[in-house]
Amino acid sequence: YQPALGWKYRFRIELKRTSEGSSSHLVYQDIQGSWKSWPLRFSFRTILYHCPNYDATIYSLENDLPYSYRSVMNYGNGIRWYLMLQFKLGGIDVAVRVENDRNFNREWTDSYTGISSATKQEIGVCLRYRLGSS
Repeated sequence: YQPALGWKYRFRIELKRTSEGSSSHLVYQDIQGSWKSWPLRFSFRTILYHCPNYDATIYSLENDLPYSYRSVMNYGNGIRWYLMLQFKLGGIDVAVRVENDRNFNREWTDSYTGISSATKQEIGVCLRYRLGSS
């Protein structure tokens, strides 16, 4: 579905049933867009997931910063979202990714600080400057 010129909307449901009888589901929606009058592109995704055990985990591929990719293991019950922005600033290409994952029945432990939390946030930035003529 394209609600406006240069915008895309996608909706998807994934269901999984294991041989042991447990089931999981994942629902996500994507909104992507750009403007002709301003050199900005964006991609926004929201995911709701219910994957009660490790065998019922559903993996999802996500847009990431240039020159990288991301495969996410959705496990537990939670909501996840990310926003990707790409734009030009003078002669520099800039990409920014902000994400948040809130799990309602488990916690992550940061390996650097040792802090445990049910919410995980990440911010990534990629800057590219081209030398010479393009």
